[in-house]
Amino acid sequence: AKEAEFDRAFDLLRNLIDLQEADQMFEQRAHTVYTASVVLWMLVFQRLRPDASLENAVKHLIETCPEYLPENKRLREDKLSTNSSSYSVARSRLPLEVVHWFADEVSNGIIATTEPTFDDRRVFMIDGTTLSLAPEKELQVAFPPASNQHGQGVWPIALLTVFHELSSGCALLPEIGPMYGENAVSETRLACNGLEKLPSRSIVMGDKGFSIFGVAYAANRHGHDFLFRMKRSNFQSMRKKAERVSQSKHHKTYRYDWTPTKKNRQTHPELP
Repeated sequence: AKEAEFDRAFDLLRNLIDLQEADQMFEQRAHTVYTASVVLWMLVFQRLRPDASLENAVKHLIETCPEYLPENKRLREDKLSTNSSSYSVARSRLPLEVVHWFADEVSNGIIATTEPTFDDRRVFMIDGTTLSLAPEKELQVAFPPASNQHGQGVWPIALLTVFHELSSGCALLPEIGPMYGENAVSETRLACNGLEKLPSRSIVMGDKGFSIFGVAYAANRHGHDFLFRMKRSNFQSMRKKAERVSQSKHHKTYRYDWTPTKKNRQTHPELP
């Protein structure tokens, strides 16, 4: 039953993306079994089957012989080993740019199957979260663990900012950075990095954690509009200086020229 679910999921994936483009991005020797498209196929299998080992993935590959498998004598003669070592090496050799391409193609493909939320414009909601990573040395260096009065922890902490497209609910590839350490970044800094990757003329929605001048300026600079929930104190401060342009029983609308404060310029020295 789980294999059938995977096959149905991959039928959908086949309609969204041509996996064989990955083979053009990462060309390998003739007769290579574990090409980029095959490795991606197997990675999806393992992602949809969290309990599947490397051996399970290789076994499923041999049993189903998907269309992505290249012409190979060992496959024709049913002599491909079920040993997972070759697949393990192929996973580690797969360039990160191919993985990013795959994720972007899947996200954009899903989004394209839905109608834009507002006229012909896409709406993206920003959210942030953290992930505890495996306590490996390389990850601890890249994403330092949290520390307290008892010292530093062992679990690397990654900070993520994610853009979700409203019509499809699809998440774009997250912007990721360290939450702690000398190279720590903020959710808002990661959000600014992601704004340049959105489709032109998008509308960005964010909660009060993102309603700062730096994010608003970045959205405007990349040609997007934004709708932010603001901290009450910030909104009240703005309203005192704003011009009221319309009012009814249920709403008030103001016009306000939002300019950076001295503190904004200190934290975002790139502002003009």
